[in-house]
Amino acid sequence: MTITVLDRLPVTANGKTDLAALPSPAPAAAERPYEAPRDDTERALAALWEQLLGADRVGVHDNFFELGGHSLLATRLLAEIRSGLGAAVTVRRFFAGPTVAELALATAESAAAPEPPIVRRARRGRPA
Repeated sequence: MTITVLDRLPVTANGKTDLAALPSPAPAAAERPYEAPRDDTERALAALWEQLLGADRVGVHDNFFELGGHSLLATRLLAEIRSGLGAAVTVRRFFAGPTVAELALATAESAAAPEPPIVRRARRGRPA
C-alpha cells in the first residue's frame, strides 16, 4: 500500500476535490525486492497463491491481501493447504502473517502439533 501526503487536496472551481489533478502515488521506498521461495514448502505455497490470485510470480515476503487476496480466497487457500500438505493452519494464524514465509512457518508448526481428534460427547439424557 502506498500513501502520498499532500499539503492540501486540489479542488475544482466549485470547491470539490479534483480527482484528475491528484498525483500518482510514488512507490514506497521500503518495499522489499522479490525473493524466490527457498524450499519445497514455500514453492508449493507460492504456486497455490499464483493459481488462486492469478499472479505471475509470488515471493516469500509478498502479502496475500496486497496481491488481491480476500477472506474467501484465504479460506480456500487454507483448505487447499489442508488437503495438499496435510497442515491445518487457522484463519487467525494466516491473518497474523499473510506472507509465504509466515505461512510456511505456520504449516510446519501445524504439522508438528496436529489437531486433536473430534470426540463425541454425551449430552444430558442421551448416550454418547
